[in-house]
Amino acid sequence: MDLLNALQFLNLNQVPQDWVDAVWDLEFTERKPIEDIIEDKLRAGGEKSFRSLYYSLLDHAAEQQQSAGRDGASQGVWVILGENGVSLKSLVAVLSHFVLAVRAKGASVQQRVCGLYAASVYLLLLGIPVINGSKPNLASPSMAPPLPARHVRRIANPSCVHQLI
Repeated sequence: MDLLNALQFLNLNQVPQDWVDAVWDLEFTERKPIEDIIEDKLRAGGEKSFRSLYYSLLDHAAEQQQSAGRDGASQGVWVILGENGVSLKSLVAVLSHFVLAVRAKGASVQQRVCGLYAASVYLLLLGIPVINGSKPNLASPSMAPPLPARHVRRIANPSCVHQLI
């Protein structure tokens, strides 16, 4: 699946910038409510969409790593995201929205699974190297600070997410 198609379920271009800024201002310590219409669209994607996004990113990262050893002809993930106007700040804010949903007392199994996939996507992004360019610093305050460690669980293999719940 194409990376950009896999990202579409997050509706990053419809997420209000003031919500993104508010999430950043809270430094990912609490969940900021988002408009109901956008919340419904995000929830509709579910775990299947997250799984597709994760594996699409994983495929791109592997392809990028293989081509770096050969001829460097592959277009890197960061180039694809940058050239297509994907806001990394919005992406991290939306991923944190799913991760922080897990903290709620009444979080459903689907919310927990989506939160685990969101954390997995974030961690995968952190590990994707840059070839012939500069990677956005996802750990800098100007780009995307890491989610607090207490919110992110180490996931060795997202396919065993159901076993964790």
